Amino acid sequence: MVGSAKWKSVLALVGILLLLAPVASAQQDEWKPVALSDSLGAEIDAAQKDAYHLFPDVERFVAARFYTKNGTAYRMEYTYRTPLEKERVKSRRISVAAWELTKAHVAMVESSRRRSALPMPETGTEPEVQYRMVLEYASRGRYDLSRALLDDLLAEFPSSAAASDAAAIKADIGRLAEARRTLFLPGGLLDQSGRTDVLVFSGYFGLWAGVAIPVCLDAKQSEWYALGLITGAPGALLLTNRLTRDADIGRGRASVIKLGGHLGTWQALGWSGLAGWDGRGVVAAGLVGGLAGITGASILTRNVHVSEGHGALMGSALNWGAWFGFVAGAVGGAEGNDLWRTTLIGSDALVVTAGIAARKVQMSRGRARMISLMGLVGTVAGFGVDVLVQVDNEHAAMAIAGLGGVGGLIAGARMTRNYDAGKDLASVSTTDRRERWAIAPRLAMVPDPSHAGKLIPTASLQLTF
Repeated sequence: MVGSAKWKSVLALVGILLLLAPVASAQQDEWKPVALSDSLGAEIDAAQKDAYHLFPDVERFVAARFYTKNGTAYRMEYTYRTPLEKERVKSRRISVAAWELTKAHVAMVESSRRRSALPMPETGTEPEVQYRMVLEYASRGRYDLSRALLDDLLAEFPSSAAASDAAAIKADIGRLAEARRTLFLPGGLLDQSGRTDVLVFSGYFGLWAGVAIPVCLDAKQSEWYALGLITGAPGALLLTNRLTRDADIGRGRASVIKLGGHLGTWQALGWSGLAGWDGRGVVAAGLVGGLAGITGASILTRNVHVSEGHGALMGSALNWGAWFGFVAGAVGGAEGNDLWRTTLIGSDALVVTAGIAARKVQMSRGRARMISLMGLVGTVAGFGVDVLVQVDNEHAAMAIAGLGGVGGLIAGARMTRNYDAGKDLASVSTTDRRERWAIAPRLAMVPDPSHAGKLIPTASLQLTF
């Protein structure tokens, strides 16, 4: 009977995952290629990068492409090589202001080239030389020096032809000198929109570590616990602040790092408890598992771009996976440790499913939270139906609550399909390359190994990569 209950739990969990598949999909908006200038074209190679002094943060640069959506949103997709000479692709959102400033810089570079190609005038050589220096420093991204030289030129040679040309670009030189987030300055491609989320999470994790470490050490004096409470959160915040100061941490990556900490802690606590470890061992496993999850997620996302929606869906999948695993186990008749196992497996299964199926999703964190809220509303409504119709069978009651959650998530995805209209949401890639990953349900009739000539139905998820 126990074995039968396990298989029922697995089949119920697979069914729930199949129902949730539509929630993790989203139709991508159409993005069209755009160029910084006619000379550069749609794609920038390594030689052009150096010539125009672009992307100083990108090491082992290969190529870059830009895309726009009706001129209201911009995105850059660039390819680079890892130290192992493998090519990787990243996508970055670019603000309209950063795009326009970078275009102005490219125009300065091309103006400098055109001016340098002209013969030097017979008279007025000094202001002409100084104006060419203004353009030369501008082309290198040194707009601080360029502005100073331009102001000096206008003051010393106000009637010269060079001064007249300099006056025409004074406004652009001033804007570029004050720019901070552009593609020709260091940090222009650095996304730290998720850094605050990581700092807040580190504070909470520091509180947990401050209590867990004395427990692991079997400390008897209350002073050790007091010390952990006092130093845990501040220490974690200071360390995280130091490590993330110059790190590329978008909202998607922040969500995955938090997921790594939560999933590692949850799984370590659960499986060590099932293994019969004592209290100290369980706490130690939870602490080590959380640290391992954070470290693993940080390393994994260093060279893998995770969009905001992708990270948000993976983060919510942990809680929903645990809940649906519990429901599947209860419906399948699992009890005690078997029910605990299906709950742990459910969280892993849905996180992996969301990680693969939602790779290309374009979704804001706000929409993901709204979908999750609708799932909660559906779950509560399912329990309400149980009470209203007085369902006596506990398996049926849990099945209704689980279906309510599934229905709520699907309804939330449909109701919020226009939630992100007009927003600039980055995905992993904007090109029309064939997908490297795909996941799909597969139903089949296979021979029963226990009864010759008899077929049995099977349900599975097919992964293609």
